[in-house]
Amino acid sequence: MTAISPQMGLDSTVSVFGYLCLCLNALVFSPLFVADPWTFHALTREDSLVENLTVVWFVLAGLLLLVTALVERSSFRRCVYILGGVAMVFAAGEEISWGQRIFGFATPDFLMHFNYQKEFNVHNISYGAFDFERLYRNGTLILCMVTSAAFFCRKDRLFGIPLPSILLMLGFLMMLSFQSGAGFNEFLGFMVFKEKMLLVLFLLFTLFSGQVKLVIAAAATLALVSALYYVNYQAKLGSLREVCEYLFGLGCLFYALELALAQGRLAAISRVPFSGLKLPGRRIPFWMMTCSLVFAGSIGLMFFQYFNVMTRPTVTEEEAYQSIVAGEPVARSVFDVWLIENELIYTKEPCARADTRPLFFVHIIPADANDLPAVREQHGFDNLDFSFDWLTGTRFGGKCLLTRRLPDYEIASIRTGQFNEEGEIWTGQINLVIEEEDAYRAIVAGAPVVRSVFDVYLIDNELIYVKEPCASADTRPLFFVHIIPADANDLPAVRKQHGFDNLDFNFDWLTGRRFGGKCLLTKPLPDYEITSIRTGQFIPEEGEIWMGHFNLEE
Repeated sequence: MTAISPQMGLDSTVSVFGYLCLCLNALVFSPLFVADPWTFHALTREDSLVENLTVVWFVLAGLLLLVTALVERSSFRRCVYILGGVAMVFAAGEEISWGQRIFGFATPDFLMHFNYQKEFNVHNISYGAFDFERLYRNGTLILCMVTSAAFFCRKDRLFGIPLPSILLMLGFLMMLSFQSGAGFNEFLGFMVFKEKMLLVLFLLFTLFSGQVKLVIAAAATLALVSALYYVNYQAKLGSLREVCEYLFGLGCLFYALELALAQGRLAAISRVPFSGLKLPGRRIPFWMMTCSLVFAGSIGLMFFQYFNVMTRPTVTEEEAYQSIVAGEPVARSVFDVWLIENELIYTKEPCARADTRPLFFVHIIPADANDLPAVREQHGFDNLDFSFDWLTGTRFGGKCLLTRRLPDYEIASIRTGQFNEEGEIWTGQINLVIEEEDAYRAIVAGAPVVRSVFDVYLIDNELIYVKEPCASADTRPLFFVHIIPADANDLPAVRKQHGFDNLDFNFDWLTGRRFGGKCLLTKPLPDYEITSIRTGQFIPEEGEIWMGHFNLEE
């Protein structure tokens, strides 16, 4: 049998070390989520240690690829390495939203509509079937499939470009397990997922081909993947996106290092004196130590989760559920929502697994805008989106119960519900400062500055639009607000050529609400002195529906 090349084998210290790093990180993150979820979230939230390290991995991978391109003689391979390097640097910029949270600039309107995190990046865009997360995940899977097929054919290159080493490929397959749902309780359920099936086929091939070393490595990886799926099933971790991106960046860094080593300029570091553990009469190779550690860690992870479930305090879910639903919900919809001791509690009966798969969103408007986190100031509301997992909820006896703790600051209103890639499934509005009817009556007791389809009031530097009766069709057209300042220098630079400021807006949960056959919308005005305001509604390409004009000069 033809021997496989060093690049594809287990004698490259860089490949073994990269595989070990990926597996050890997986073995750290999974039990950390189970044992200390608050620390886990602190490490994986925006601008956290994990996200910043992900940026470092991408930048280093990009620089390595660009340096490799400089010493590459083939024009084709040089172009591929340059494109790869640019892609890695682009991924680093995307990970920190191109410095948006550092420099504090706003998200453009066209991204606000398609970007589900409302940030200045493209990798969080989800529109119909288009999803960047699915794109890089499937791209990684295709790379692993090509690598496996090349190995079966005793090749280690594609169009002259070195493919990932087999160990690094196994690390990429392990990484993908953080992005899939769990099916461990079904018969051979963890094998039905494409990346696991590829891993099983690779294991079977190496077993029948007599590649004992690779059989051990593949078996260790399969054990780790099985352990991750067991933890996922028991703890309902779902998709750990930040961890997966972190592992992906780390894998890309080691792949870039392998490509640099393939040039021969850095080959000396691929066989550093890392021979392994020496025992009396025997030496255990580095790759064997690595696979043994991964296998032992996998078994330990499964036992950890098993005893965590067995020793978890018994919760009388039925009693808790009945005590909650004995009260009055603050919102009724697909899920009934209750507000108890600064926690939102979601209940549903009957409740199936499909009911809890969509993400839950919680958008909070504080009574004082200064309470908003700095990264949320431009959006005007705080965002506490979450998914159903063991930390947030439980299913029992055909019922579902979820809890979401609210921040400590005073809250004016809450909008919550569920959404998927197609949009919102259900929504509920909760007002905590003042009831809509009382607010409406207090406003209409005064004199409007404009009477038309909507009556417009000017109160505390805010335009307030009211209508009774009001249907959903009344709020679909866009609202326009054209402001002429007393001093033209107060206009933003982009508006000086027009001679007026433009504050056009849509009716949404942030600007208004409908209740009891009435509508109420608010639009804050700028702080500079205003001469006159022209406002109304219009339909693009059709024209104005109604218009009102009033002067503020004394």
